[in-house]
Parts: sequence; structure tokens; C-alpha cells
Amino acid sequence: HGASHITATQTAVCLARRITLLAALVVVVAFGCTASASAADVGSSGDAEAADTCFTMAAAAAKLLVVAPTGKLGKHVLQAARAAGHNVTAYARKPEKLTAEEAEGVTVVKGDVLDTPDILASAMEGQDAVLSCVGGLDTLKAQVKAVADAAAAAGVKRGLFVGGGGILTTDKGTPLWEDLVKMDGLEWLKDVSLLHQENFDYLAGHADALPFIFMCPGMMEEGAVGSQGPLLVTKDKPAGNAVLYADVAAFMVENAVGETEFLGTRVGMSPATPPASE
Repeated sequence: HGASHITATQTAVCLARRITLLAALVVVVAFGCTASASAADVGSSGDAEAADTCFTMAAAAAKLLVVAPTGKLGKHVLQAARAAGHNVTAYARKPEKLTAEEAEGVTVVKGDVLDTPDILASAMEGQDAVLSCVGGLDTLKAQVKAVADAAAAAGVKRGLFVGGGGILTTDKGTPLWEDLVKMDGLEWLKDVSLLHQENFDYLAGHADALPFIFMCPGMMEEGAVGSQGPLLVTKDKPAGNAVLYADVAAFMVENAVGETEFLGTRVGMSPATPPASE
């Protein structure tokens, strides 16, 4: 379920084959073909497969609402959603933080998750999925609830939310944070993990109204999507090393619409390639 790429050669073939009859879609198709779009890499199985993949990606565009698109993760989610050819709306408290390039082709809505519920509700209308990148521990619980409730009320089909790896279950059947807090300097992880668990429990209790996926990475860091190899994912099990914001974003976009095995689960994440220091 990691990030995957379509090569430049395959992209060129895709454009060449579609340009005659689909001139109006050329830009969309070319843009979509630069994204990580599926769990399987497009290999050397033939030019026709590349062209068909490009066409499918363009035809499968969905309406995605990215909440908090100006943060470290949110910017990557916004980029991944745009690159996949989706119709993207960015809901930002301070949209001026988005660069012209980041906002290109995106419907930008200025609003606060907690202070402008009417604007949030309006932004949710007609969306296929909401990808929540909200942060700020002091208000995180209220923000997750506000996003989930607004999405459910608007009939959004899926919500993707981000928690933390501390709530994942170890082989002993206990949450990971119980082991981690025994280490020097990690005492704070208990309160943070309990907060993430409360958010997961709320979403699970309202899953009939809003099907959801709960991403639980550990530490996240910057890096090019796919540069650590495919993203390894688990259901409710700790996965290991720090992951890239870009890879988490690619997973969120990939699982925002269509079939997925991760609905209602806490998803552990780890890079396929461990850090060089290990």
C-alpha cells in the first residue's frame, strides 16, 4: 500500500495516445500521471497498460476536501490530491500561507474548524471524502469531532484522520505508549496517546454516519515521496521507524475513495527502508 510512480516514458505514451480524442483532458491526465496513484507499481508490462492507467486516473477524479492544508502534513496531502487529478478544496484558517503553486487548480475556502461551523458545513457539501490534517493538542479533540460531525451531516462518504502510533497494540495486547513512557523523556506520550485514542473511539462510535480511516504514524519527517521505498502498513500494530509526510499523504489520498481494506482501522506505518543509521 505504499507510494507508487508512473515513469516519465509511460506518461509520454499516455499523452500521445489520448491527445487526439481527449484534447480537453490532456492537462488533467498528464498531471494525474505524475502522482502516486495505486498500491501496485506500473512496471514494464507495456505502453497500453500505462495509457489505460492514465485514463483511469483522470476518469476517477473525486471531490476531496483537505482540512488544515497549510501544515507540514496538510501541504503534502494537498499536493498529493492535486497530483492525482482530484477536484480539491482546501479549507484553511489562513489560506494566505498557501503559495500560488500550492493553490493552483484548488478551490480555497477560508474558515476555522471551530469558529466558523457554517463555512465548514458549506465546504463539506458534495465532497466524496474529507482528509483531516488538523493539529494543536489543546483543541484537537474538538476539531476532530467538528470535522467528523460536519462531514457526516453533509453525507461525505469517507473521512481520513491522523492520530499517533502510541495507541497501536503490541504483541502483549497493550498499547505501545505503555512501553514508551518508561523511556526517559517520553512521559508526555501518555496524555497525547490517550487523546488520540479518544478521537479514534469517537470516530468508531459514529462510523455508520462517516466511514473512516485513522492513520497512526510515529514520527514524521520531510523527504521525497517513495524515497524510503514502499510504505509498509499494518492494522492496529506498531510498524516501526519514522515515516515521511509525503508517504503518509500519498496513502491518505490513495485510500480516500474506492475500495480499501482499512476502513474503521488504526493504521500503523513504517518505511520499507530503515534509516541508514540503523
